[in-house]
Amino acid sequence: MSASEAAIGAAPPSNAARYRLFAVLGGLYLAQAIPSYLFVAALPPIMREAGVSRTAIGSMSILLLPLVLKFIWAPWIDRIRPFARAHRAGWVFITQTGTILCMLALIAVGPLDVGKIIAIGFVASLLISTQDIATDGYAAKYLPEADRAVGNAIQGGSIAFGVVIGGTLGLVLHHYIGWSGMLVTIAAISLLPLVAAAMMREGDPTPAEAGKRPSIRAFLRRPEARQILWIALIYRASEGLVKAMEGSYLVDAGVPLNQIGYLSGISATTAGLAGSAIAAWLVKRQGIAFV
Repeated sequence: MSASEAAIGAAPPSNAARYRLFAVLGGLYLAQAIPSYLFVAALPPIMREAGVSRTAIGSMSILLLPLVLKFIWAPWIDRIRPFARAHRAGWVFITQTGTILCMLALIAVGPLDVGKIIAIGFVASLLISTQDIATDGYAAKYLPEADRAVGNAIQGGSIAFGVVIGGTLGLVLHHYIGWSGMLVTIAAISLLPLVAAAMMREGDPTPAEAGKRPSIRAFLRRPEARQILWIALIYRASEGLVKAMEGSYLVDAGVPLNQIGYLSGISATTAGLAGSAIAAWLVKRQGIAFV
């Protein structure tokens, strides 16, 4: 980071820079939400309609495991710069490209091969989790403390839109144009958030930053580490146990895939956007400890 960048970081950002950062973060969180909910919200009911058992579909909950365990390799993502002038942006480009390739690889597999779908999905989940580390690190570094609540609201809203695109649109597209057409379309849409990665502004590390070596041991020594891990485990475990089965039960109840998509889209948008707005307001009014 140059002296001018340090000065910018010390002073309140201009409105243009502030809104640019908000737009970048929205695009980055949307980029990881689209494939996430393709795998956990759209594929299970599609597979169930094709004849896959509920037991096999339930095993797809393992795809959320990397999201719980990502703290293990997070220090390496913070430490390693894949490109000289693009630290976290470099990780976003690499992981998003890999995730898109995973989605396209599903075309050759079909909805009945559970083993291959889980294998591809697990690779995609590792990539998405790594991208989340890079995005969160970028947000933590460049978001002023006064804007952290807004950043969290942007994250929640972007994830809600990701549910609509990856989950709702995926189901609707499969209903009308089939497996391959759906995957190609969602993969193509997933290219668009890469524009946000191109807009990321990162400088060279300062001597102090270059001397730091993030480590899992240092994280675990922090007093709040256990609380963070328990929250992550409880949240992701509960979501993982339920998410893959929601659509499958609706398929068994005779609900068409496009209707399942509309239902999940409306609920995700309403809950996600409303929850994000309420949480941001509460954090600003009462503080993060209260929330």
